[in-house]
Amino acid sequence: MAYNRESLTSHHVTSASMLWGLTQIGYVLLSLVIGVALAWVIRSTATGLHLYLQDPGVAQKASWYTMRAAGLTSYTLLWLSTLMGLLVSARWLPKRARTLVSWHEFASLVSLVFLSWHVIALYLDTYISVAWWQVWVPFSVGSYRPVAVAWGQISTYLMVAIIVSFYIRRYIGAKRWRQLHYMTLALFGLAFLHAVTAGSDVAYTAIRLFYAISGVSILTLVYIRIFRHLPRRAPQKGEINRG
Repeated sequence: MAYNRESLTSHHVTSASMLWGLTQIGYVLLSLVIGVALAWVIRSTATGLHLYLQDPGVAQKASWYTMRAAGLTSYTLLWLSTLMGLLVSARWLPKRARTLVSWHEFASLVSLVFLSWHVIALYLDTYISVAWWQVWVPFSVGSYRPVAVAWGQISTYLMVAIIVSFYIRRYIGAKRWRQLHYMTLALFGLAFLHAVTAGSDVAYTAIRLFYAISGVSILTLVYIRIFRHLPRRAPQKGEINRG
């Protein structure tokens, strides 16, 4: 069947418009996720603080609620950021949808904020009871699943390094920045291991399902990105080739 140039152009414009529309919906959904997550973490923190004020003996619950809520929120935002990063690096989206990169960076930053909340709650937790230096040294927490906690500690360092790279890209060059950015996959993998081995929320079916969906979605995009070689949009003038 033959196609004229006008029909192909119309099809391309329609596809690009649909992708751009889906991207806008994604922006709204990400904003909702962050809003709901922030409300949830604040509520969990407030609940724990209320319990602590009523009875200082339950301080362990105060930090435990906060740690769980902040940790799961940080993981969720990291997952979304990784998804967006894979879509951006593959250049499957039209140029208008490339503004997704700003949301990719923003989600990473907000994930780091919730991660900091998670770490502070870990230090304040009286059940695990860790020294300040143990919070930062992998495999040093002997009172609670040291290997599982270490995955989270190592992923924290990777996250900080990758986020800092956003702001020094012009100084280290696109090639080195891209090589460093590939560590995002290791970051997500370690965060996933930490979540499923250290968290108590895996006892809930819904949480296990969420972890399964997040892991499979990243693996699927990585497989497509590396092995399937889907058609990619040609880089625009002045645009960094992200490999």
